[in-house]
Amino acid sequence: MSNTLIDKELEYFKNYGPQIFPAVVINNQTFRGQLEIEAVFNAICAGFYTEPKFCKKLLDTNNVNSKELLLHYGSQIVISHMKVLSLCIVICLVVVIMLCYYRRHAKREMKRQMNDQIESAVG
Repeated sequence: MSNTLIDKELEYFKNYGPQIFPAVVINNQTFRGQLEIEAVFNAICAGFYTEPKFCKKLLDTNNVNSKELLLHYGSQIVISHMKVLSLCIVICLVVVIMLCYYRRHAKREMKRQMNDQIESAVG
């Protein structure tokens, strides 16, 4: 029995797999040896039909370590962390409110049952 998925992966590795370290395969093209960060990013960005904003900014500045790129995308990470944190807080508040309403409902139900039992015992 042959697994076609594994066979395809092995064939791909034979054709494009890294033979020298460091090496990276981008868009079915193997880059080997001393790799520059800008060259790797340019190769990655070249693989998109429509370039992401990061690629456009990178190609404009041609410097991966640019402070404005790091600040811009670092602030997006902080914003996403803030969104996650605020979502967690909202979920916790909703759970607390639901528990309060359930407790209130349970107390009313218990009081009603006790009143029914008292009435049946007295009657």
